[in-house]
Amino acid sequence: MTKVPSYEDFADALKRLEVLERENEYLRTVVTDLQWLTVAQVAKACRCSQRTVTRLIDSNKLVNRKEGSKSLCNISSVRSYLLGKKVDEQEINYRLMGACLHR
Repeated sequence: MTKVPSYEDFADALKRLEVLERENEYLRTVVTDLQWLTVAQVAKACRCSQRTVTRLIDSNKLVNRKEGSKSLCNISSVRSYLLGKKVDEQEINYRLMGACLHR
């Protein structure tokens, strides 16, 4: 038997959905507008150590640039690297969002 929610329950669920959609849009904007990630952020997204990220940079598997003494990696190259490792695209988006919030 299917339970039909009351009008109030449905209205509350609809409000929560709207809030979640706004939050999701904000996070998507943060990730798509972001061009460069720190080594720590890349390590979090790739689920590896910072030393491994440095090795990937040294072997030219990730596009990077220096900002002072800090190495930054291009987010597109991180995405391409993870796609090459057969990571699901939705999982990549989830990891990159998590990494962007990691400061």
